[in-house]
Amino acid sequence: MYRAFTDSKICCGLAHGCLIARNVIPQLLRSTGAVKVLHNNFSSLLKFFRISVILKRNETKMRWVSDTSYAALPTNRTGGRFMIKEDIRFADSSVMEGMTSLSALFAAKAAGTNDRVIYEVRFDRAKKAKKAREFAFLSAKCAEMEIPLELVSAEEIDKLTVGNTHGGVIAICGERTLPRPTPEVLPAGGFLCLLEGIEDPYNFGYALRSLYAAGCDGVLLGERNWMTAAGVVARASAGASEALPLFAGDTMAAISAARAAGYTVACAGIRDAVSMYDAPLKKPILLVVGGEKRGISAAVAAEADVTVRIDYGRSFRGSLSAASAATVLGFEILRQNR
Repeated sequence: MYRAFTDSKICCGLAHGCLIARNVIPQLLRSTGAVKVLHNNFSSLLKFFRISVILKRNETKMRWVSDTSYAALPTNRTGGRFMIKEDIRFADSSVMEGMTSLSALFAAKAAGTNDRVIYEVRFDRAKKAKKAREFAFLSAKCAEMEIPLELVSAEEIDKLTVGNTHGGVIAICGERTLPRPTPEVLPAGGFLCLLEGIEDPYNFGYALRSLYAAGCDGVLLGERNWMTAAGVVARASAGASEALPLFAGDTMAAISAARAAGYTVACAGIRDAVSMYDAPLKKPILLVVGGEKRGISAAVAAEADVTVRIDYGRSFRGSLSAASAATVLGFEILRQNR
């Protein structure tokens, strides 16, 4: 599975470079008065390159899958035939969709917590009159931040988006820098969460949304994480993924850094666990939540100062989703620190 993830991450980077090249370089060609035929040939070349990336991703997933979540990727969510637009949803990480994601990114950049570059914002020209307030907001923000704002057709936006919830607005962006967690950069006396083993970007985004609402001050991620699918995660998290301080690095080193910064480590679990209502969850606290399939690794669980159990309302052997567990425990931490 790790080989599959690594290969898909490489393809993601290729698709990211292709997308930016397709939007930035043609602008340079037009601005320098290059002949039209050169621009058309360049566009054709990029289309061919994009198709090659998609085919490579499919080959990678079918050849290296060892987990059912990856095996399910080539089909759409209704179990129907393969859809290219659905398949490339993880590749187009550089496209932010919808006003919610864009507004969160604008606010995070203004606050200095996010260094993601916005190359261009595109707005559906057919929606300009109907969504005059949104267009006015974008016009002001783009002028303030010196970002090109272009009116385009709905078809052009649909080609770059995953779902139908973008509302006619997208942003072509670069990648965000995720600093390594060290005692010096972690917020002092706060509420941090380490997410481990989440296998789906939507579940990951839902977890970030709940953690942000619960007052989480930062999220620690492993070297391999779903921010390579930042556009999908931003939609799933209602923009919280762009607003939250995120750190990425070796998981064990991250725990050591948090402990050095004075944090108590609380792992969600079952064995030898304390009810969340009785567990000491005062700040500074590092909450560790694992994916529902694999859970928290043994090495990470061994670092826990306390293992916290979510009490169910009836006998049930199943695990909550990572997003649900993060929600319940995140808001219990909020309650205990009020």
